[in-house]
Amino acid sequence: MEIRKLFKLNNAHIVRNCYSERCKHSLHAHTAEIEVFLKGIKVDTAGMIMDFGVTKTIFKPFLDIHQNAVLIWKYDSDEYKDFVKSKTDNWIELAFTPSAELLAAYFQLKFSSFLNRLELANNEDPNITISKTRYHETRTGYAEATSEDVFDLMVDQRWALIAETFGPTPSKKLSDFYNKNGFYLLSDNPIPVPKPEHQVVRTIYKKSKN
Repeated sequence: MEIRKLFKLNNAHIVRNCYSERCKHSLHAHTAEIEVFLKGIKVDTAGMIMDFGVTKTIFKPFLDIHQNAVLIWKYDSDEYKDFVKSKTDNWIELAFTPSAELLAAYFQLKFSSFLNRLELANNEDPNITISKTRYHETRTGYAEATSEDVFDLMVDQRWALIAETFGPTPSKKLSDFYNKNGFYLLSDNPIPVPKPEHQVVRTIYKKSKN
């Protein structure tokens, strides 16, 4: 069984070396949608693969640091990178060019990492996985990545650095998140989720009057 959680994300980028003259030379923005698919064999005590509120707890803090940010390729020109950083504090430097395909793989990798460190508290399937992540760059086009796709990218030395989360000089917004929620990114500590209070539901039958 599989469930899906949808998130919306606004950001801007340049995708170097692509065919489109506009996309490879001009900074432009997208209202992207990110779909995260979780797959499990059995349901938890509440009859769910995973509570949608829990999926929001796991993934949204990480997505929020990309909200309204300018995504910069680490190997772009110093002139361009310095210009962006001088005009906004809300930038993120990535070790890969921010195409829809590589962003889908990037989020698939990070989401899987967070899920693997989640403390399951409601009898969820211990083998639940992120089966795939879709990055909708536009309403008509999206890229989809599985963990197998991420592995294939890492084998390709051009994109092996997709495993890097950030560049060497993160923005203030990113640094604040990094310091506040470091367990998401740096340590192997499990991600805690509040344990639900289970209630026994009883059906009470009233004796009919004859």
